[in-house]
Amino acid sequence: MNAMAVSLILLSRHNLLGLPFLIWSGILGLARIGCGIHYLTDVLGGFALGAGSAAFVRRSRTGGAAVSRLLWYYHIATTAVSVWWKKCH
Repeated sequence: MNAMAVSLILLSRHNLLGLPFLIWSGILGLARIGCGIHYLTDVLGGFALGAGSAAFVRRSRTGGAAVSRLLWYYHIATTAVSVWWKKCH
């Protein structure tokens, strides 16, 4: 699952934003099981695939650089929105 991969990449970089993603991916997995969309093994397999892809991206040289760049852009964007919000309100 993509939510699991995103949360584990963020948590591996000591970014606490990964915690809500981790909780969300767990809720999403449980909801899919509860609605009968997936079996438990489907969800666990998706979690394992997400964890494996997160580990692969985190350990690769270009993947790690891409994650760093994306997190830097995210930081710049949230700072800009925060400054704009304070000026407008």
